[in-house]
Amino acid sequence: MNLNIWLPFPSALITFIFGFFVFKRYRERGGTHLLLWGIGLVMYGLGSISEAYNTAVGWNPLVFRVWYLFGAMLVAAWLGQGTVALLWKRWNRPLLILLTLGSLFGLYQVATAKLDRTMLADEVIAVSPTSELTSQQLTALAAAAIQTTALGRNGKVDERRLSPLASTILGYAQRNGVDVPTATEATVDGVNVQAIVDGKSVLFGRADWLASQGVDITTSGTSDELILAVDGQQAGTLDFKLGRELHGHAIISPGVRVLTPIFNIYGLLTLVGGAIYSAWIFLRKRIMPNRVIGNVLIAAGALMPAIGGILSRFGFGGYLYLGELLGAILMFIGFLQATSEAPERVTKPATEPVT
Repeated sequence: MNLNIWLPFPSALITFIFGFFVFKRYRERGGTHLLLWGIGLVMYGLGSISEAYNTAVGWNPLVFRVWYLFGAMLVAAWLGQGTVALLWKRWNRPLLILLTLGSLFGLYQVATAKLDRTMLADEVIAVSPTSELTSQQLTALAAAAIQTTALGRNGKVDERRLSPLASTILGYAQRNGVDVPTATEATVDGVNVQAIVDGKSVLFGRADWLASQGVDITTSGTSDELILAVDGQQAGTLDFKLGRELHGHAIISPGVRVLTPIFNIYGLLTLVGGAIYSAWIFLRKRIMPNRVIGNVLIAAGALMPAIGGILSRFGFGGYLYLGELLGAILMFIGFLQATSEAPERVTKPATEPVT
């Protein structure tokens, strides 16, 4: 059974419990850093809840937008801003203003983005020709067309650019012994290839190359069915099953996904960098060993979702939700360790004279 069905549930539970402790500490002691960390953890929890909903119920556009905005785009940056407020107070106000403005812009971009849930497909469940084509020929047509979505600047397919939908079709073709034409070929058996989904046109990859070769890839995002047409005549359909793991590939509007790395890089640099810096300070001064351990755990936890996301982006699916769960656990333990009562200074070595 796919663990991705269950992993978001404990992630959400742990994160909201973690957030409760942070807000409780903020109420008792104050501190802008605690407030910002609490906001970041609420975002983390909303992302996990969205993933849990998707695995339990299925695709929902609003839930996907909530997941992408809070879980994929903003969470690391707001957690990192909390670290800025703690360690580099003089920079907190200007950076917080920039982060707030950037977040509002991200909210607008995500709220108005066009979505295509078909891009989350991870399995072809049916191939149904409606013309004289065979199932293998229809699969070859789909595979030839979909490869154009991942063309690099050299005109060759870059596997890292393949969407889950493209990887699904190409993988299905290979497993069924279908000879897939190369992406630089504009025709299959002498006829132009045209992929149509619900009659709405959206060009992926290098639109200029696609247009010059007479290849048009269209999608509306309202169906899990890909409709192929040859010379304007419907040739058949491919039916898909959507994957359990959410991806940013479902956003097909330009200029949205490019924002996410900016927020995440800022968040990683501030959160992980701040945790490592704090651990080094306490270690060098030989005080509060619990905070040394706590900050190391926080840094390790912050890296877990990033590692899972990188593996997912490079085609190793199934690690994103695991990374998020491990990250929530490690950061929670690190926070509890760092805020626990401990001696202010480590015990002196026995060889030192006692004064």
